[in-house]
Amino acid sequence: MAVLLMANGAEGWVNSIHAIYQYTYLRISQQAWEDYMQKEELAAVRKALAKDPYLKRPDIDRIKRSRRQEIVLSDMPAPKVESFEFFIIPDSTAAKVEPIAVGHYDPNTGAMEVATWDEVKTYLQVPKTDN
Repeated sequence: MAVLLMANGAEGWVNSIHAIYQYTYLRISQQAWEDYMQKEELAAVRKALAKDPYLKRPDIDRIKRSRRQEIVLSDMPAPKVESFEFFIIPDSTAAKVEPIAVGHYDPNTGAMEVATWDEVKTYLQVPKTDN
């Protein structure tokens, strides 16, 4: 799929990587929001149980719903997506599969660097010296 996306040119490739970033950000945001809501609900229930340790299940559910309705989205800090590396690999079932290219994308600056795997291997090879 990456080869097809790369065929759209540099701008199409950058747009594809940015779409992956947006999907990742959405997933992280949803999980962070749910975690925040559960933490706030738990705190409200614990506070109510401290006042009345004999609360029934319907009362606890009511307290959770009430706290969830009070929370405003801006109360939760926005999650941060770190820059990430990506590998483009061929669609193959061969025993030894090497990447076609590797890259790095920083969503905060929009900077992206991509190199072919052959360039990376050449760069990492250290010339042998005879002693």
